[in-house]
Amino acid sequence: MKLSLYSLLSFSKHHCRPWLSGVGVSLVIGVGMVLATSRPVLAVACEDIQCDRDSENYFSCNNKKQQCLRDKIAETQTQARSLQNAIDILQDQIAVQQLKIAQTRAEIRDLEKQIEELTERIYGLDLSLDRLSGVLVDRVIKHYKIATSNPVLTFFSNRSLNSSLAELKYQRLVQRQTAQTLAKAENQRLTYDEQRQLKQQKQLELDDLKSRLEQQTALLDAQQADKEELLRVTKNDEQTYQQLLAEAIADRASIERALSSVGAKVGDVGRGEVIASVGNTGCSSGPHLHFEAYKNAKVKDGKVVDKESDDPVQFKITDHLINPLDKINSGSFKHPLPGSTITNGFKTPYFLGIHTGVDFAYLHSDRVTRGQPILAADKGVAYLAQDPQLCSGFESNGVGKGMIVDHENGFVTLYWHIP
Repeated sequence: MKLSLYSLLSFSKHHCRPWLSGVGVSLVIGVGMVLATSRPVLAVACEDIQCDRDSENYFSCNNKKQQCLRDKIAETQTQARSLQNAIDILQDQIAVQQLKIAQTRAEIRDLEKQIEELTERIYGLDLSLDRLSGVLVDRVIKHYKIATSNPVLTFFSNRSLNSSLAELKYQRLVQRQTAQTLAKAENQRLTYDEQRQLKQQKQLELDDLKSRLEQQTALLDAQQADKEELLRVTKNDEQTYQQLLAEAIADRASIERALSSVGAKVGDVGRGEVIASVGNTGCSSGPHLHFEAYKNAKVKDGKVVDKESDDPVQFKITDHLINPLDKINSGSFKHPLPGSTITNGFKTPYFLGIHTGVDFAYLHSDRVTRGQPILAADKGVAYLAQDPQLCSGFESNGVGKGMIVDHENGFVTLYWHIP
């Protein structure tokens, strides 16, 4: 969550300055924040579900195994909070992602085969059209010759009656064959156009699948890195995990209390205006800025609430929480601590929201983080925010304090750990 997650590992006895980026470490929070109830182990072992990639039932089998693993994850989340359960959840998430990648690759292979077949079909249609065009030209020439001849003169010419009748019959045959060739050529042309459009559509689908595969692969890499980071930070030690978890839960609860007890209105602030300075209050092991952003939100009656329903904001990506870096990178938000380093990023595993904001500090410069000015991300109305309780284990820091800015456009930002 904030620098408090890393007090055992990230700070020396003489310096309160973090050295870990901690983006992956934040998984400690989400993995641990589950209900401590006991459930029976799933009867079906997901590992026993074997899917043959060459089978016509591969996709349904793959989906079945994915669902089995998701059920297993949900089952583990209801069990006791432990490092092993956290690792199991991460491992199953990785397995689900690997199945998704395998499924996408299979879809890509199928599409590539369809495109290859369409290419061959289009080539054959192209040859057929060329051949029909040649026949049609020949028919048109013959038809022209017939059209320019006088059937009455032909009939009363010196040739025999039978010969004249045969020639008239031939003329009608040529005309009929020409019409048939024209119709066939038109049908071939329509089929050619349909197949070509179908190929273009399949090519677009293939491009989308390849893009999806890249995203899935990147997510898999991140999940594997998260697991390794969890093991590294906890040193695979249950006691360390439980201490980090307790700190994370306390820190999250501290912010939630502050959002439910917004203090006095400070007044209007402009974009980029100094509204506070960096401190170390509340559940924090060192000076830093914890920056959060909420959408569809507002400040009302001393609380941060939903813009429409007035219900308290929910710490879920689908409801109110957003990645503030997206707003900063797009230019919608002014950077609240320019030139600083991200010491803990915004991360949201699938099973539960974890680090709900972004932490900033000056780690790689001569500037001292404590006391540095914090800037308003955008114009709005500023309010004081304070946790009414001391954070267990960090009593010497005093209660957590911050600033909340209602931008009055559906966005609210939080600046936490100020003096």
